[in-house]
Amino acid sequence: MNARLQKNWVAIKALTRLTLLESWRGRSGRFLFIALIAIQFLTSVVTEMAVTESLELRLTTSAFLYRLSLVFALGVSMIASVVREHESGFVHVLLAHPISRLQYVLGRMLGYGITAFIAALSVMLVMAIWVPIEHWGALLLWSISLWLELMVAGAVALFFALGLRNMVGSMVMWLAFYILARVLDVARTMAATPIGQDPTSFQAVAGQWMFQLMGWVVPPLGTFTKAEWLLGNVIPTANTCGILALWALVYAVICVVAAAIDFYRHEI
Repeated sequence: MNARLQKNWVAIKALTRLTLLESWRGRSGRFLFIALIAIQFLTSVVTEMAVTESLELRLTTSAFLYRLSLVFALGVSMIASVVREHESGFVHVLLAHPISRLQYVLGRMLGYGITAFIAALSVMLVMAIWVPIEHWGALLLWSISLWLELMVAGAVALFFALGLRNMVGSMVMWLAFYILARVLDVARTMAATPIGQDPTSFQAVAGQWMFQLMGWVVPPLGTFTKAEWLLGNVIPTANTCGILALWALVYAVICVVAAAIDFYRHEI
């Protein structure tokens, strides 16, 4: 049993290393370096035009841009890599070796997770220059939340890429999912208090139930990585952090298992 586990780990580690090499050769590392500098330059220009609260404006703008750019850059990288391997036939070469489809999925996800961790850590180190020392604890929680959000986005991207094997279709579905996850809490609040409509009417109640149901199957990414944490006005509690971590872990596992099942179902 130990020999078999070691053999599985060797295969997963090889695919993880391959994913990391592809991320670097696919310019992900260079994009991260350029984004770290470009966003700080952009926020410097924006804060120069601010009359008051320039530091708060810098932190919130930087947090928003880093969150948005990393999610989309790493998600697109994941989808492009998986789709390209299927279109070029490289996945046939990989599976011709003693590598199972589950090992392929786990190796890809682990490599993406390490890439996301490096990206979140790099952003945290840059943001630490501007965040006051007394708020470094909040910055650490914000960075961990960013990494968790990247993990969820990456797991969903892997699921759609393996299921659809089409760049455009995978991107559209992934973007639709991410946008829905970001605005779900707002939509649920609006459905609970409809304007100009009887809240007890059938349409209002149906809308509330629909969004409540979606809240059980779609992660509330709108509650992740909030910029106001960096200002020290709202400090996330241990309970909040635990819920976010549980959401990210459960959803990442579900997406990885679903991607593996769908991968086994398709003919190569």
